[in-house]
Amino acid sequence: MASKRIAVFGASGGIGTAVTSALLEQGHRITALQHNQPLPDGCTAVAGSVSDFETVRQVVGDNDVVLQLATTKEDREGFLDIAVRGTFNILDAIKQRGGCEQFVLAGGDCSVGIWYYRQPKPLTEDAPLRAYPGYYALSKVLEEVLAAQYHEQYGVPVTVLRMGWVHSPATLLKAFLAGQVAGRVWKNMFRSAMSPELQARAEGEGQGFVMVAVDQQGGGPIQRTTVSFDDVAQAWTLAVGNPLARNEIFNVVHPAWDYAEAGGYLAEALGVPTERVPLDAHSWDMNTTKIRTVLGWKPKDNVFNMLDRAVAELTG
Repeated sequence: MASKRIAVFGASGGIGTAVTSALLEQGHRITALQHNQPLPDGCTAVAGSVSDFETVRQVVGDNDVVLQLATTKEDREGFLDIAVRGTFNILDAIKQRGGCEQFVLAGGDCSVGIWYYRQPKPLTEDAPLRAYPGYYALSKVLEEVLAAQYHEQYGVPVTVLRMGWVHSPATLLKAFLAGQVAGRVWKNMFRSAMSPELQARAEGEGQGFVMVAVDQQGGGPIQRTTVSFDDVAQAWTLAVGNPLARNEIFNVVHPAWDYAEAGGYLAEALGVPTERVPLDAHSWDMNTTKIRTVLGWKPKDNVFNMLDRAVAELTG
């Protein structure tokens, strides 16, 4: 593919850095908004905020492709300024200048509810937008709605990459471990759902463990999806500037994995026990046939090889 001029919002975040770096390696020319964090080397920086329309217009400029990866988590004001006003500003700047080749949005699996609802079959790209509670999930729904309406009303070519929980090997490992493991205390994100005895161990008292999430209603281990930064970057490089990706939504996740199976695998590698932790959540999977067949996405990672790399780094 020929080199493209690309405007990037959110280039300094975790996903944005991975995506922008991969696009730069392919020879694309990047103009990026610089807000609070440094940008990857090689970008042309424009300082300011996505909530400021004139700054957004400057970043959009006459670039061929526009990427929206700017986001915020459970922050009420940030949700309004970045997700809603920011995405609106970007789309309106594209409209006012007369369009672009492609607008690519960083969507999220949270926009289709994942763990909050019972999912009898793998979610496809046609799943209805119905966020689970919280500002972040709502922001992902509103961003998709804004993009869809700017396509319908003004013909903006839109691509949505609906990504799962994106991890490096180290952050994936952290999601499993609790308490004293390999010489340090791991503060597991789900410790508030643990019994008092497990909470004490998760705080460093006694034997640490690998957390196995189970459905508190059904009792069985939860199955869920994640994805690696490298495989997300691959998806974006395949979609950007690709006519086959225009006006399409793509799920970007690894195959669903089982907490008991993956947790047991990790526990054996580290020589620590597993402990079941009931969560008010259900299993889910997402169908990735579309991105594999249409764009040729070939993920290189899965939960097991990522845990292998994390353990090797931890114990090496």
